Parts: sequence; C-alpha cells; structure tokens
Amino acid sequence: MKYEDLLRTLDLEEFKEAFHDNNIDDESVLLLGDAELKELIPKIGPRLKFKKLLDELKLEAAQDVTLTNGCLDGRAVIIEGEASGGLLKEGSRRKLSLILINETIKNQPDYKIPSEQFQKLASGIVATFPKESTVVYYSPYVAGKDNTAKKNSSGKLYERYITRRRKLRQSGELAEPNDYVENLTFLKNNVEPWGKVEEIWSATSSCRLKNLYRKNNSGIHLKSPALRQPQGYILGMIPIVPIKLSNLGPHSTGQAKEVQCAYLSY
Repeated sequence: MKYEDLLRTLDLEEFKEAFHDNNIDDESVLLLGDAELKELIPKIGPRLKFKKLLDELKLEAAQDVTLTNGCLDGRAVIIEGEASGGLLKEGSRRKLSLILINETIKNQPDYKIPSEQFQKLASGIVATFPKESTVVYYSPYVAGKDNTAKKNSSGKLYERYITRRRKLRQSGELAEPNDYVENLTFLKNNVEPWGKVEEIWSATSSCRLKNLYRKNNSGIHLKSPALRQPQGYILGMIPIVPIKLSNLGPHSTGQAKEVQCAYLSY
C-alpha cells in the first residue's frame, strides 16, 4: 500500500501536503521515526493511527526483504527449511531472528518494537517454516493472576532485539534515552511488566554508572523493588553498557570497583 493510500484510508489527507513538502515517498516513508512523524502529523490521535498502520507496512517490507531476497544467511535458512519440511536447527533460528530484528529496526535504531509486531514476526516465521512454533520466537508478557505466576516476555526474537539495542548503545548509534528521569521513576515504583523493567534497567545502565562515578546523588541511588522480586537476580546478570572512564574525571579509574558494587547493590 502506498503511503498516500494509507493517508486516504485513515482520512488523514489533510497531512498529505506536509509529506509532499518534505519529499516523502513510498521508500522514505518506511524510514520515518517518531520524531519525523511528530513533525509531519502534529496531532496525537491521527499520528498514532498512522503509526500503527505504518508499523505493519514496515513489518511486511522487512519480511519480504529478509525471507525472499535477503542476505546469504537468510537464503541459507530458507534452503534448510525447505529441505527439512519447515523445521530449523537451533543455529538457524538464532540467525533468522537476528536478521528479522536487524531488518525491522534498520535505519531507525531507536525504533521500539511493540508486542503486536513481535507476534506478527513470529507468525510470519511459522507461515514460512510450518514445523516451527511461534512461542519459540516470541511469548508476550503475561501478568500473574490469582495462583497463576506471571510470565515475562521471551523468545529468540525478543532476545535478539534486547541484545541488538544494547550493542547499538555501546557503539553510540543509539542515544541514551531523553526520558531518563521518567525511566528511573518507573524502576523505583514498578516491578511489571517485567520485560519493560529489564529493558529500562539495561537502557539506563550507562547513565546510572556515569552518575555513580561522578557522585551525583540526584535520584541516582535507586532502590528498585524489582531487585527484591524472585527474578530480580536477572537484572544483576544483564551486561552493563561500557562507558569510557576517561570521560568521567581524574579519579574515575580508582572508583571503578566501588561503583561496580554500588551499581549492583541498588
């Protein structure tokens, strides 16, 4: 579907001129991030409607590229699946998940994949490889009720996504979140959804470490209730995004061990 048809379908043709003025075409529309969409469609309601359908278009485009004309690894996975009647080996599952995640956030590293999109990706995999199972690739967060234990987001797609974002932050391609204080407040007051707790804990690790090195006490000494949960130990196992000690002041090296302990004692 062309983006002009998308605007027409949603009765948002009043924003068509803004797209034209910024030379947006059917290729560049798939690269739009939240900041660009906010500029093109200032009104929140219409923007959310457009973003929902745009995400679906991005997913379709990513699947088309990856599962048909994708990279060598992608074609190798397809060949293996065809030879086995639709069942993949563990290594191929990891490769496929990484390829799909990379294609989904390609050229937009700050894009946050919603649960619905993870589910569609998993369903697309099963449609291509019938002997695979969607839960292997994505299982959404489920809140605990009564005697039923809550279930955290999991699956190979989700794991690849979290790992990919961590590496992007490490390389500097993904900026530190602007809503840092808001994220700290979330960690101080929430223990679920656990998938979000893990992501925010990982996303804020660099900023929290920097503040600890600098002895900045402005709300950084976080007492997160998530650490007191049965699965709280997982947070301590999440790799810390590396930071350059040279950027932290003359006494940073000597403080490293002290800060590491403080970081894990939150």
